[in-house]
Amino acid sequence: MNRVMSFCATTVVAVLPSSLLAQPYEPPWPPEPPPPQPARLLWGFSLNGGAPTGYFGNVVGAGFGFSGQLVWMPSPGPFGLRCELSYLEYGSETFAVPIAGTAGRVDQEVTTSNAIARFAVGPQLMARSGSIRPYVYATVGTSDFFTMSSLRTLNGGYDDYDDYSTVDTLNYEAWTFSYGVGGGVQFAVARKVFLDLGVRYVASPSATWLAEGDLVDEGTGMAVPYPRHSPANLFEITFGVSFGR
Repeated sequence: MNRVMSFCATTVVAVLPSSLLAQPYEPPWPPEPPPPQPARLLWGFSLNGGAPTGYFGNVVGAGFGFSGQLVWMPSPGPFGLRCELSYLEYGSETFAVPIAGTAGRVDQEVTTSNAIARFAVGPQLMARSGSIRPYVYATVGTSDFFTMSSLRTLNGGYDDYDDYSTVDTLNYEAWTFSYGVGGGVQFAVARKVFLDLGVRYVASPSATWLAEGDLVDEGTGMAVPYPRHSPANLFEITFGVSFGR
């Protein structure tokens, strides 16, 4: 009898693990969602404040503008390719011009603006997770230093102050090579929505540009530009919003 009981116990111990392993696996229900993947494409826009340096900063004042950026992240890692487009106005002047046929009694306003438009690309290194994400980047590109004048003209009667159209004229333009380095921090405010605070340094080693007063009316009916040539470098502070998808 003892031998029979011992044989049964040995059989149960030998067979039980095999029977447990043979049980079909049942996945949990409901199934667990896959972990979220980092955004492969980031984009955003910002308002910019610029502080020119050197001789450029001695002649012109602070500048203000805006920019947009697109960052492609080819893998879940920290490396990406940044493309940015920016506009910065560093000076303007407004003066009155008499309307012909009014004996100088009615004036129109002409505004002349000096600005920089820039396009650049380069590598970016950034944190891909967390509610606070620092980043750094370097770019190379081209900057367009240009001066444009705008004249508002009346379309109808003089009593209709809202009936205006604007005429724009490009007075001067010069393209040059530029490069920049920058960095900042993104603060998460919603899913894939971030407040973006950054700084950057943009250098144009050999630029030709106009400042206020460099577009001169010499009495010939044409405004003559007197450009300056120097490095045109500036520090910028950027504040904006970035998105991921």
